[in-house]
Amino acid sequence: LTAYEEAAKIYPLWAEERYVALFDRGRATSLNLFEHVHGDARDRGEAMVELKSVYARAGFELTAKEMPDFLPVLLEYLSCRDMAEARDMLGDCAHILRAIGEALIRHGSPYSAVFEALLRMIGEKGLDAKAAAHRAEESEDLDRDWREEPAFAPGAPQGTR
Repeated sequence: LTAYEEAAKIYPLWAEERYVALFDRGRATSLNLFEHVHGDARDRGEAMVELKSVYARAGFELTAKEMPDFLPVLLEYLSCRDMAEARDMLGDCAHILRAIGEALIRHGSPYSAVFEALLRMIGEKGLDAKAAAHRAEESEDLDRDWREEPAFAPGAPQGTR
């Protein structure tokens, strides 16, 4: 295979790893909205049941694998609703959208533009790069608390499973 063909084979995995590292391995950039409000508390489950019932009343059904508080799911639901409802629901979570967007700025991610657009769409002030820099330490603490240790750490003594 040529170098180009090798890169083409590897690229999808590389892109997936970058996405997972950004959105699934840190609390500050988690796309599960209630994670930012409730963490792992029982209240999160209750809030998800309530949100799922909002979806159901509108005829929007989730698959078994979808979490109701996952931002892409919420945006898919809102894409089928009128603009007033979309602005209202996104307005309720504007502080979360801002926190995620500013965390993405700190990571140098172009995905921050999505959060900028969502905030502007609902009439909110856009993201603040200076505020994002000041919140860097707080976000690092959140990510450190959320991080799981690997099951088999390199250099771990043999036989310690």
